[in-house]
Amino acid sequence: MYTTMNIQHLESLNDLVGNITNIEVKERVPDSVFDQADQVEVIDIEPEDLIERMKEGKIYGPVQAERALENFFRREKLVALREIALRRSAGQFQKKNEMYWEIWSIIQESIYWHVFPLRHPAPR
Repeated sequence: MYTTMNIQHLESLNDLVGNITNIEVKERVPDSVFDQADQVEVIDIEPEDLIERMKEGKIYGPVQAERALENFFRREKLVALREIALRRSAGQFQKKNEMYWEIWSIIQESIYWHVFPLRHPAPR
């Protein structure tokens, strides 16, 4: 399954994001759902580009866009949210990478102990 998610909907980040945006997000996703994802890809554009898209009406209608630009879509907030998203997704990558190396070390140890006894001493 593929899905998209804004970082403010992740349960563990709700308070942090709320402090930055002054918006309470009621729809939340448990971290366990995010952590079980096989792959996470951050889709991101520069805050300035996002603001420009908002001004051009490519995200919301004029009234909603104006309100969003005065509140949620301010550059400093977008930069902070972007950093949170990058750090959280990097944390998931690190966990998966650690699991990979742990599994790999078990496999290597298993191969070593199964192959090593098959060696014969060189004839003298």
